[in-house]
Amino acid sequence: MKLTLRYSISMLLIGFCSCTFAADTAPQMLQTLLSKFRSLQAHFVETMVIQGNSQQSSGEVAIQRPNRFRWTTTTPSEQLYVSDGKQLWQYEADLDQVTVQPINNQAALYSPLMLLSGQVSDLSRLYTITVLGDEQFQLVPNSSDSLINSMTLTFSHGVLSELDLTNTMGQVTTIVFSKVQMNQPIDSKLFQFVPPASADVLRG
Repeated sequence: MKLTLRYSISMLLIGFCSCTFAADTAPQMLQTLLSKFRSLQAHFVETMVIQGNSQQSSGEVAIQRPNRFRWTTTTPSEQLYVSDGKQLWQYEADLDQVTVQPINNQAALYSPLMLLSGQVSDLSRLYTITVLGDEQFQLVPNSSDSLINSMTLTFSHGVLSELDLTNTMGQVTTIVFSKVQMNQPIDSKLFQFVPPASADVLRG
């Protein structure tokens, strides 16, 4: 994801002061913001850039702690990610293919969706967290097994508004959230998935 840093002198100073003065409190500040929601529903627009080429998709996300989420991409093609708290399912409709892996898989642990749906008390164990600015945090995985180099979470008045990510392949992704609803009831069936009978199922 593209890091949304403002390269003004004032912002650089804010970032420097945050890193030096608030390093110990950065995880606590982020935990406080993430603890405000037990569930979250939103529309998203995702822009991915790699080697100068960009691709945009959009869809809906539903999150229910702990470790339950449904991420549905509707355009340009249909993709679905579902976690029931134990397993993570990925369904690609155009390939008629399903991939399933346990959520305690090391790669799955460091996915943005696991970050948002997991226990906030795990943040310090999994990430080194830095305050970049007002309601903006950078997270760098502590494990070398992660496929992610860094993530940046941006909030607006305490509500998640943007997630930026860079991965080890050089891909930069920006996800902008809108129509965010916090702590509203969500049908538990959203977090259940049964593969289509015709689909190839691959287990990780």
